[in-house]
Amino acid sequence: VRGKKSKKISYLYGTIHIKDKRVFAFDDIVIQSLNKCELFMPEMSLQNVDMAKMAKAMYTTDSLSLDKLLSAEDYQLLKDTVKKRLQSGIKPYKKMKPFFLMSLLTNDLFSQDETSFLDNYLLALAEKHKKSVEGLETLDDQLSCIERISLEDQCKWLMMLIKDTSAQKDQSEEMVEIYLSGYLSDFDTLDISSYGEDFFNIFLTERNLKMADKIDQTIKKQTAFVAVGAMHLTGNNGLISLLRQKGYEVKAIPFEFNKP
Repeated sequence: VRGKKSKKISYLYGTIHIKDKRVFAFDDIVIQSLNKCELFMPEMSLQNVDMAKMAKAMYTTDSLSLDKLLSAEDYQLLKDTVKKRLQSGIKPYKKMKPFFLMSLLTNDLFSQDETSFLDNYLLALAEKHKKSVEGLETLDDQLSCIERISLEDQCKWLMMLIKDTSAQKDQSEEMVEIYLSGYLSDFDTLDISSYGEDFFNIFLTERNLKMADKIDQTIKKQTAFVAVGAMHLTGNNGLISLLRQKGYEVKAIPFEFNKP
């Protein structure tokens, strides 16, 4: 990524929040590019994050709990799923907001080869190389997105995940294969329409606009390696298009993943 009148180059790297060893087998040019930059920009930096606030936000604060939000049949299915996939009883998760429980169960759909997620691994590398770190978003930014989704819709998404695990697992593998191919525009072929229009608007379109503004403001002052979820990059409202609209030259750096 380079401005028209600038010789300074920043980088935009699509990540995926999984532990599958295949996505860690990237070309050396990724780390070389990171090392050239002054700043590392993940979606959110955990530095100076109020962990107590984050933990509190994961749970309902009133009398609502999952046994009241779900039908008796769905709640029993949830209990069975949590026991099987999280190796736990339901008690620690009973008052957890459905979105966060869904995130835990989604992680289980992917291979767990590595000890950390890819985006966290890149953050650790940046810190190891003494790079400054600044998140594209704050904790409040991300929590506000989740709060805009009703508990009813969150429950609907959670039960979709649980009731159709086989299809969800197939789609997860398809997502990894698209990521490894480098043809990120193929993410647009994934059928996630069942999540509704709000999902796209809140979690992708609106966030992309804010992220593009933050990247623009930042790379005018210093070079940055921006590591953001790959689905934020593509499409007319993706970061690549938005940065081009702001006058930046955005070029792909071809590379292939090594076979681990």
